[in-house]
Amino acid sequence: MATINTIFKQVFGEALKSRGFVKVKGRQPYLVRVVGNEILHVVAFKNEWCGEPGYKDFSIRGGVATVYRKSIDFSCGVRDNSNWLCALRKYYIESNPTDFDDYWKELTFFRYQMNNEGGLYRKMEQAWKETEKIMLPILDRVSDLDVCIEFLRVYNSTSLNVREYDENYRFGYEDDNEDDNESLLYIQTDNRDDLVLKYNEMLDVTAKAIENGKPGYGPYEVEKKAYEEWRVETTTRRDSIYNTPKLYERIMEELERRKKANTETLRSYGIDL
Repeated sequence: MATINTIFKQVFGEALKSRGFVKVKGRQPYLVRVVGNEILHVVAFKNEWCGEPGYKDFSIRGGVATVYRKSIDFSCGVRDNSNWLCALRKYYIESNPTDFDDYWKELTFFRYQMNNEGGLYRKMEQAWKETEKIMLPILDRVSDLDVCIEFLRVYNSTSLNVREYDENYRFGYEDDNEDDNESLLYIQTDNRDDLVLKYNEMLDVTAKAIENGKPGYGPYEVEKKAYEEWRVETTTRRDSIYNTPKLYERIMEELERRKKANTETLRSYGIDL
């Protein structure tokens, strides 16, 4: 019987080949597309726990990364990159913030019977059809760094969190467990927006979601306060870098260093930049 890795490569790999995705070297199931030598679109699958005897589950994951994050690692399993590779259901939920239905439950995982290659193949084809309909159009729109920031705000906001820094350079998550932080994109793109428009857009969507009874939201005033705190913290910490020339210079050097190092890493995985 063919392995799930093999069937994923047959179904997703072949379907995504014409869209510019390539399978990375190695045993891990990452399909990667490069945009503008800076942005990566990634699609993968992840084995999930299944409590039904005789069956197994898998989910489809996808995400966006840039060469300006601390590091990129496709040698580890998908589970180790799950903090930035979002589940297919999240793409549906976040793309339909004011709708309230149970369709997302069908996207949480795909179940197949063990030792049934035909059944696994059919489930993988079903997963591909849902991915093509829900996830791919979203990834297709991430064509430059400004759009990348907008994508991360919606689908992976923790990647844009900003933290304290000091004269030794510390901006964003800088410990070993937060290599996926992309907060320096604000600096790379020379972003000086006050984020008021974005704040109002987020607040409007939240108000409609709360009005429609969608779960996952707190009281309106609580959400409003959290959004304003996000806006102020982001702009304040970002602008403090612009206003500290030596720190700004070091960060620009760090961004260039990251790009060079990550480019070399990606080439080792067989990804051309």
